[in-house]
Amino acid sequence: MLAGRRILPGVAYLEMLRAAGTMASGRPVTAIRDLIWLHPLEAGGKAGATSVRITLAPGRTVETVDGRVVSPDGRTVHAEGRLSYGTLDSDAPEPIDLTAIRARCPEELDGSACYEAAARQARAEATGLVAGPSLRVIRHFRLGDGEALSELDLSSGAGDPDPDGMLLEPPLLDGALQTVLGLEQGLLAHGDTMHVPFSLDVSTVNFAAAWSPNFYSNSGCVAKYAMLRPPE
Repeated sequence: MLAGRRILPGVAYLEMLRAAGTMASGRPVTAIRDLIWLHPLEAGGKAGATSVRITLAPGRTVETVDGRVVSPDGRTVHAEGRLSYGTLDSDAPEPIDLTAIRARCPEELDGSACYEAAARQARAEATGLVAGPSLRVIRHFRLGDGEALSELDLSSGAGDPDPDGMLLEPPLLDGALQTVLGLEQGLLAHGDTMHVPFSLDVSTVNFAAAWSPNFYSNSGCVAKYAMLRPPE
């Protein structure tokens, strides 16, 4: 929700572009690069439904395609990015020691406290930005020095990835971004400045590989890890 308007989560564009690129080429999209969110899309307006067009054009190399999500009349570009079909260096993410990370992240918040902190920031800046129920997936948040760990409860609908269905689940992706924002903003510091992402790179292959038993806690939640790195 943004100022009382139902806005489509920006992460939904990732799955739209991935699915369109895969269907158009017959090959799986392995990465989405340089995704930029340009104009919000109000979902379910007065007519009760919202339509968009997805356009694909040849990229700079034979292994890339430029994709856009635009309004039906083509005048408004909601998001754009570069789809890649090439082979990545690795099909699996690097092993993550969750026990060690928890030990390095001593400060804790439960999910409800996280969203209360986000609501305070929204009120302080009068943005009216509030995560809807399906996107309030953080069950537990831990913060350390330059790193954070969240447990995401996906019981509201996100399931195992299906090669013939939805891979980049919006609740899971949004929960991952919320973890990054919680780290960058320092939710435990109760700051009064709210930041939102402008662009993003996603490896769809690594994202699918992340659905492994090692990424689940005993409670059935997915663990998401974020670390701040110096700019290159």
